[in-house]
Amino acid sequence: MKYSLSFIALPFLLFLSCATNSQKAVEFNNLVINEQQRISELAIKLVDTMRSDISKCKEIRLDIVKQCDESLAAIKKLKGFEGSERMKNAAIELFSFYKKIYSNEYKQMFDILDKGENITEEDLAFIQQMEVEVTKQEEKLDKEFADAQQELATKFNFQMEENENQEKIDAIK
Repeated sequence: MKYSLSFIALPFLLFLSCATNSQKAVEFNNLVINEQQRISELAIKLVDTMRSDISKCKEIRLDIVKQCDESLAAIKKLKGFEGSERMKNAAIELFSFYKKIYSNEYKQMFDILDKGENITEEDLAFIQQMEVEVTKQEEKLDKEFADAQQELATKFNFQMEENENQEKIDAIK
């Protein structure tokens, strides 16, 4: 009789184990996405500020760099999930990219904008070329991050929801 009970209980135990893994996968995903959200909220704030008061943009740019450092530190502390480091590594690559562009390209852009009336056609062409290059690099990293996230969701059977800031981010592009 004990054998039969164990045999019957086994599928229920496996189900509970899978449900737990699925919940842990969701929690892992949300930890990573929450860090990305912190960065994206500041990026949206930067764009909004550029439209209204360009003088405050340098401070916000520095806040983004600081947040990138904090988010990178948080993600690097995480262990991969169920033996996979893909989403963690994709987040590290993406957040490192954010840090790089806000440390370098955006700084260059604001330095050019500080010229005011002395901005040249070459300056504007430089900014446009930077935008093209940054967008191209970001698309590749975004795709890898999204693919890693989808792989996790598929493997652990959870549905992803659209980020509440996605509409604002899409409007920027």
